[in-house]
Amino acid sequence: MPGPTSVASLRAVDDATDGHVDGAGRADDDHGPHAHAAPATPRAVAAAVGVGPTRIVDGTRRVEFALLGGGVNCPTCARTIEQRLDTVPGVDDAQVNFGAERVTVAFDDAQVGEDELAAAIESTGYRVARREQPGTAVTENAEAEARQAEIADLTRRVLAGTVLTLPVLYAVMVGDFVSEEAVPAFLMERWVQFALITPVMLYTGWPIHHTGWLTLAHRTADMNTLITIGTIAAFAYSVFATVFPGVLPEAADAVYYEAVGVILTLILLGRLLEARAKAGTGEAIRRLIGLQARTARVLRDGVEQDIPIEEVRIGDLVVVRPGEKV
Repeated sequence: MPGPTSVASLRAVDDATDGHVDGAGRADDDHGPHAHAAPATPRAVAAAVGVGPTRIVDGTRRVEFALLGGGVNCPTCARTIEQRLDTVPGVDDAQVNFGAERVTVAFDDAQVGEDELAAAIESTGYRVARREQPGTAVTENAEAEARQAEIADLTRRVLAGTVLTLPVLYAVMVGDFVSEEAVPAFLMERWVQFALITPVMLYTGWPIHHTGWLTLAHRTADMNTLITIGTIAAFAYSVFATVFPGVLPEAADAVYYEAVGVILTLILLGRLLEARAKAGTGEAIRRLIGLQARTARVLRDGVEQDIPIEEVRIGDLVVVRPGEKV
């Protein structure tokens, strides 16, 4: 329920001398005799009471970013971003919703700007996009396009990882549990396995490695960091055993290329499925937003006018006919 803060914020808007917010969340205001020719817009009032794209509460601005590219899937990942933002001068508060992949930052715009905040978030390894108009079709469509681009990128990486890993996995599993005679001889060659898994390590696993190393650079760790360290260790050990055969003791002279390929491919597959699920949720939200009215019929100087919903002013008399969207 809106409270005194919302009312006080309404009164702070230029040309509003009084404000009221009822229990249903509706807001109204009265204009003084010295009101401007162009009354405060709904966007300005929304920003004042804390529901606009850039909200102002007690002199502190709040901005919301959308996290792109996935990877923010645990409280530790979210905490990494929050800790980085806390080090930026002018930031009063930073909150990350890793489930919705949203970052909300309260800051003093006299000390820091939105571009600096975005750069700080991206320095932790995550891509972000400014949510210009949260809850509107414009923002939801932009995020849908970004989500589809993310899905396409993850699909390419997963397909590459699958195609290159399966031959190595087949060779190792069949060779160990059935017979090496059932496996083509060239697939048992370590150099062949190295050639197949190296692109998986560098291309398929890049989103994980990139975020993992940046997180480690900030003296913290998350799931990406652990996966990066583990796969690099297994890959490096395998490369050493391939380049210098016979140096390691016979019991330790083994390679783990298939493990590297399987881990990275499955992790990316999980992120791909997650991205598709979120895209489906976003589509449902866009359909709901599509139900809202695009224009409003207002009565000005005794004449009804159809205008874009964004141009409705405080004090306008809106005419709603039976069956129309509100």
